[in-house]
Amino acid sequence: MEAAAYATIPQHLKVRPIEITPWTVIQWIKPEPVSELEERCMAALKPGDYEIYDEKLLNFLDEAREVFTRAGVSGLIRSGDLIVAVYTANGDLASASAGTYLHCVTGVLPIKFVLHRYLTDPTVGVNEGDIFYTNEARYGGIHNPDQMAFMPVFNEGELIAWTAALAHSPETGAITRITQDQGRTNEEPSFAPTGRLLVFRTDRNGPTQLVVSDPRGDRQTVIAGGRGADLSSPAWGPLGR
Repeated sequence: MEAAAYATIPQHLKVRPIEITPWTVIQWIKPEPVSELEERCMAALKPGDYEIYDEKLLNFLDEAREVFTRAGVSGLIRSGDLIVAVYTANGDLASASAGTYLHCVTGVLPIKFVLHRYLTDPTVGVNEGDIFYTNEARYGGIHNPDQMAFMPVFNEGELIAWTAALAHSPETGAITRITQDQGRTNEEPSFAPTGRLLVFRTDRNGPTQLVVSDPRGDRQTVIAGGRGADLSSPAWGPLGR
């Protein structure tokens, strides 16, 4: 970001200016200096206000994490390797509900990267309704399977916070072998709408068969087969049958 553009940014939206490299972004882990606006807001709090608002925010986040966990398909999401969090307008951690707390801390890096790189960029900017998505290990993720969605929160047109959800997901585009039948054909895989099962054709036992399996290939069950049977192009119905 150019110095002239940086000077126009309100203090409570500024992030520490650095030359961005995988080795320097770690500097953004340190919280930004308290702005005059933040000092005025803190001074306006009455006794007990902070405790009440902080507990309410944490309750919201705990419920969001529970929904995230129950809605997840990935085993790592189901096991709790995820976070939901709220960050300040300039990207520092405000509150979080976490299964793996480390992600709450590293989550500041992508947000500050966006603020530093795009806030004053007229071709991108940071606007109400934007959603950013990243799994860049060198700029905030621990490794590529850590995938984070985050978005700015606006009130009456003013950027006041960021929300984020991050999870460890093994589905990063790599190819995983789930059958070990040398010299046999396993083809036409089709995933169920839930993502929890897949069906494929195989001739591992001679005549063509349809096999249902979990995505890891650990549990496989023959559901149809026989000589002369037309088992081409297996597909799932809308109810996963």
